[in-house]
Amino acid sequence: MNQYKILLLISTLLFTSTMQAKDIKIPIEGYQLHATKQGQGSNIVVFESGFGSDASVWDTIVAQLPSTYTSITYSRAGIGKSESDGNPKSIKEHVKGLKTVLDHLNISNKVTLVGHSYGGIIVTEFLKSAPERVSGLVLVDPATLGQRVAYKKENETRVLQDDSKLLGYMPPHMASQYQKLIEQLDITKDHESYPDVPVSIITSTHVAKQPFTLEETKEGKEIWKQLHTNLFNHFNNGLHIKTSEVGHNIHKQNPELVIDAIRFVSK
Repeated sequence: MNQYKILLLISTLLFTSTMQAKDIKIPIEGYQLHATKQGQGSNIVVFESGFGSDASVWDTIVAQLPSTYTSITYSRAGIGKSESDGNPKSIKEHVKGLKTVLDHLNISNKVTLVGHSYGGIIVTEFLKSAPERVSGLVLVDPATLGQRVAYKKENETRVLQDDSKLLGYMPPHMASQYQKLIEQLDITKDHESYPDVPVSIITSTHVAKQPFTLEETKEGKEIWKQLHTNLFNHFNNGLHIKTSEVGHNIHKQNPELVIDAIRFVSK
């Protein structure tokens, strides 16, 4: 099969997969969240995006999962096609939003939760609140509750400078959401324990040539790796993958790693 036919076949498969995705609007306290459900497999995977990212960041991974999986993606309030009441949300409110998605879709089976970056906090907090609904976790370069305290201990001046830079790039509604988040993380330490489920953590150890934030520096990566090791040690059945080849957006740069991690926790 020549290269053109291979590309045509891939495009056809991706198009067919996209056409089969079902768009769903989920009411939540006066506004609606946008979700998609794809597939009819018994392994249910629910994806939680990073800060400011919509559900489409998972499209490549969803398209490559086999027919034994059902994939659910959604965007949090004010992101992508999801509406908002205009108020920034707490971590607890975002966890409630995830629960609302599952309840609206009548998901009674245990699910595998996949969370990238800030989404990692949401899915681990969901696990704490409803362990009976979770079969496993896939954490893609996850943020952790204790990271801001750890980074400010290392270099508080740099953390505050990074805040100013990041806020300068954000639209007003996301800036207020970021400020809400850092208020919570400023007074939060890592929890001592989590309910025990199969877990895969993928950690980027890549140090940026021109670091934009402290997290991307050599010193920042050492803290990041330790935070992930501490989180991983809460679980008895797990896989911790460390990669220096890609940066924070592992799900975009190396989706195969995420797919393998999903297979591991759902086997």
